[in-house]
Amino acid sequence: MEGKEPRDIADAAARALLSPMATDDHYTQLVQSIEMLHKESYIKTLESSIPYDRQLALESIKVPSLFLFGQHDPLCPPKFGRSMADRVRRSRFFEIANAGHLVNIEQPEVFNQIVLDFLFHVEKSKPQAQN
Repeated sequence: MEGKEPRDIADAAARALLSPMATDDHYTQLVQSIEMLHKESYIKTLESSIPYDRQLALESIKVPSLFLFGQHDPLCPPKFGRSMADRVRRSRFFEIANAGHLVNIEQPEVFNQIVLDFLFHVEKSKPQAQN
């Protein structure tokens, strides 16, 4: 991104992150979002993900976990998400149809419903505190 601003990469980034089924509204929303990024924060985010150890001890996660992956995600394909979820004991995995990397933008209703159902299930399964 040297010498460039988020607005300079917004178009290419949006096209790379969205699925082929994304609407013009999805594209516009994402481009506007990328254009508003603070360059320094975005660079720090990218830099922190590069040395990221992908061989995590996922088996050590002891809390309920939700994995949502877009069917057409080129950065994190669903098979990657499934393999991660399979290593976490109390996890749920969903592959969201007709979505790329940003399922919350392309399929907001599906995304919201899955997250709400997951949170409801987690809350319902919590042990009740006794007085």
